[in-house]
Amino acid sequence: MRPTLRRKLSQLSDQLSTTAVSLDRVVTRLDKGEGSLGKAIADSTLYVDLKETLRNTNQLVKDIQKNPKKYINLSVF
Repeated sequence: MRPTLRRKLSQLSDQLSTTAVSLDRVVTRLDKGEGSLGKAIADSTLYVDLKETLRNTNQLVKDIQKNPKKYINLSVF
């Protein structure tokens, strides 16, 4: 194998190793429920709350489209 290719493969291997270690740290924190994302993943009520919020938002948008005067009142003097 050429020295240049060997050096590049060695560098790539080092980078992959560093990335794997970093990824392992992130996944470990997520599994432990640490940080904002870890807490969000660990808390199933967040999913339920977000789903309910989206459902309510969709209903509101549909109602605004059906009854715009109920929400928007324009008057010029």
